[in-house]
This record gives sequence, structure tokens and C-alpha cells, in this order.
Amino acid sequence: MPTCPFCGSTIEKGEHLYYCIFCDMELMANQIQYDGSRRQISFEEPASLKEAELSTKELIEKDSYYLTCLLRLVRQERARIYNYLRIFKKANEQQGDFLNQAADTGSHYEYWTRKAWVLENILRERSGFFPAKISDKFLAELLEQIKSVNAKPMEIMNSRKKQHGFN
Repeated sequence: MPTCPFCGSTIEKGEHLYYCIFCDMELMANQIQYDGSRRQISFEEPASLKEAELSTKELIEKDSYYLTCLLRLVRQERARIYNYLRIFKKANEQQGDFLNQAADTGSHYEYWTRKAWVLENILRERSGFFPAKISDKFLAELLEQIKSVNAKPMEIMNSRKKQHGFN
């Protein structure tokens, strides 16, 4: 049976849309779930750092797990570039020959810093925060939570309804 993706209630089919009485809202056909199942949250990981080069509009469309994994890659790249920047600045102080390399590396550092901010702010808008540190353990726990919630249906047990006086 078709159900609401937010509350799990049975929905009514209208002329062009569906309607959930409990949520008091119209739903598109692509939002509908069945038998109280939750909309599945994907846990796709970015294949490479190259995916960070997507536009901000494209990144907003990605799921939070994907963005968290991507933020980790971007932070690693920013740290790598920062180390090169330190090396070029130090070499420039000693020999004075590395101004162009330092400037080029500085622009890469700025690019990856801004990409990190974009990802952090998308995540912050969704949940109110972004992770300060993204470890293997953090990602494993996040993935486990996603899988657990994906598997948990929205259903009310009949015995609980009767126990609490609901019909």
C-alpha cells in the first residue's frame, strides 16, 4: 500500500498528486513509499577528489554521506597543498627563485579551502553542524546509522495501540 515518506500513514491518491492527511501535504509520485518503508538514503562514496570539482549547485544535490566523504578528501588535499606552500616559501627565503611556484600553490590552496567551506556549509545547513574531524571510525559509524535507519520501517504495533488506548 502507498504510504507517506515522512509519517508512514496511508495516503490518498488525488487527480495529479497524492495527499497525506496526517502531514496535511501533497506528495509527488516519486516521493511515495510503500508499506511504511522509509525513503532510502544512499551511502555512495565519491570515487575521487575530481568529484569535488562539481559546482555548488551539483554538490547540494548529493547526499550527506557522500559530502562528508568528499569533505575528508578535500581536507586531505588542502593539507597536502599547504605543505607544498610551506616548502616553497621556505625555499624562496633561501634562494628567492620560487615566487611563481609559491603563488601557483597559494591559488590551489585557496581553491581547496573554498571547496571545503562549500561542503562544510552544505552539511551545516542540513544538520546544524559539520564534523571537525572525519576519521575511518566516524565514517563507519555514520554508515552503520544510515543502514540501520534505512531498514527501520515506520509502523505502529497493534498491541501498543491497544495498550495506550489508540484505535
